[in-house]
Amino acid sequence: MDDFTVVTHKKHRKNHRQKALVHRAIPSEQIDHETIDIDKIQNKLNDAEKFITQVGLLRSLLSALERFRIARGLSSPICFHTVAVYGLGPFSRSYESLQQLALVKCLKDSADFLSPEWLFYDPIFSSCEREVLKGLGFTVLDQNDQGLRKVEHETLFYMPHCPLPLYHNLLWSNWNSLDRLIILGNSFNSIDNSLAHRQERAEYYLFDNILKHKFYDELPLTHQESSMPAFQDMSLHFFIPDDTKASSADIRVNQPPSYSHNAFSDDFFL
Repeated sequence: MDDFTVVTHKKHRKNHRQKALVHRAIPSEQIDHETIDIDKIQNKLNDAEKFITQVGLLRSLLSALERFRIARGLSSPICFHTVAVYGLGPFSRSYESLQQLALVKCLKDSADFLSPEWLFYDPIFSSCEREVLKGLGFTVLDQNDQGLRKVEHETLFYMPHCPLPLYHNLLWSNWNSLDRLIILGNSFNSIDNSLAHRQERAEYYLFDNILKHKFYDELPLTHQESSMPAFQDMSLHFFIPDDTKASSADIRVNQPPSYSHNAFSDDFFL
């Protein structure tokens, strides 16, 4: 783990709030391109991919995706039109972020999963990190859509420990077509427990609705390691089409969500 900042904390929410602060300690525009050894990053990524495979994390993810495929009656292999990755973090400076990237790379290389389009966005990517991603065959977006991305086809969103408003904006943008969303990210069941205050439930009213009616399936990722903060509390979620239509019909989504706080500040990373 040389050249990486490793942060450990006891509480999950605090851990990733602190992680976000570490990620943002050095603005990407202040990082000299030549100070990052791309070959070294690639070697570390290769090692992380081997580790992800050895501990069974890739197998767990492919198993969850296979359960989704069977539930939807889709043909094999598993195929999504797009994979969109939000909030990965500075993988050249964080070992947790590198592990999260390694999982994406393992999925892309798997013969059991197909997708023609792989999109990445994080405002703190350095120019070098963007170059590495492009070299791996990924597309790096220039515009921050803050999760307001409406999808026309089934899309897998990979959102490791992203801010809760990002999830909520994604729900708002696709409220009438939730069955097209497959979300790999923080456990919805755990988010339900974190929305303790009435004001929070009012602001995240779409989340409150899906949590109340439970019209989604959640498949937790498992692995053989005793502790992997990069994947702590991570699950694959997909929505049940018939239940979704019945439970969401009376919810109005005319205006974009607004929040009483800085929605994308470090305090709201999960």
